[in-house]
Amino acid sequence: MEISNLEEFESNEDQDKYVNEVVAHLDKTQGKMIRSKLLIDTMEKTAVSHRMSLGNALPCAKIAMRGIELIHNASIIHDDMLDNNSKRRGVASLHAEYGNNIALVTGDVLFARALTMLGKLNDGYVISHALGVFRHMAEGQLAESAWASNKYTPQIEEIIDVMRRKTGVLMGFSVRLGAYFVLKEQFSPELVEDLDDIAKQGEYYGIAYQIQDDIEDMDEDASNGTQTIPIIYGKERALQIAEYFKHESAINLL
Repeated sequence: MEISNLEEFESNEDQDKYVNEVVAHLDKTQGKMIRSKLLIDTMEKTAVSHRMSLGNALPCAKIAMRGIELIHNASIIHDDMLDNNSKRRGVASLHAEYGNNIALVTGDVLFARALTMLGKLNDGYVISHALGVFRHMAEGQLAESAWASNKYTPQIEEIIDVMRRKTGVLMGFSVRLGAYFVLKEQFSPELVEDLDDIAKQGEYYGIAYQIQDDIEDMDEDASNGTQTIPIIYGKERALQIAEYFKHESAINLL
């Protein structure tokens, strides 16, 4: 299953011309769409291990990937504003290009469109976990912002928990849905526990992924005063922690 660009992950509703312009700018900062890849990879592996067809899961996956990518793009718009990042993958960040007001509201619009997109699945399990993702991401960002405001140096466990909330939970949601769409006709208390375990692996993967990203961004984070594991504890310690969580996740996309 192929993944293209952000434009594909928009809804089919008529959009304001200005919103289209802003979304076109986001396309220039397109990343690897790792969350969609996690969903697909988990879905395919689940189908193989349970000897099941992907037929019924594919339409759900396509909708879910659109929602997940919208959530991710909304979150990085807000992150760039709060971290005062002027660039995103070599291109001007949204707030640098259009100003804070437009960037803030655009992030809100994308969050709303994500929930609208996921609502098309008409599935309470998906929506309840999507709302949990929104809550965790917002709480994680709030904690990180409070550190900066209070000039507080967080403990390593606190940083890991914020990374889990800001990055890991959405990746956990991605792998959760990848397995769920294949197995939902067999829904049971046992399946709920299995899906929770799968989501935990996705969260661990997200922590490892974020630490590696923070290592690459050490110079920029240092200039912005961002509190990360490599900044506070050093690159070598950060690599050790990333390797631990990568091993615990049992996911091999890094």
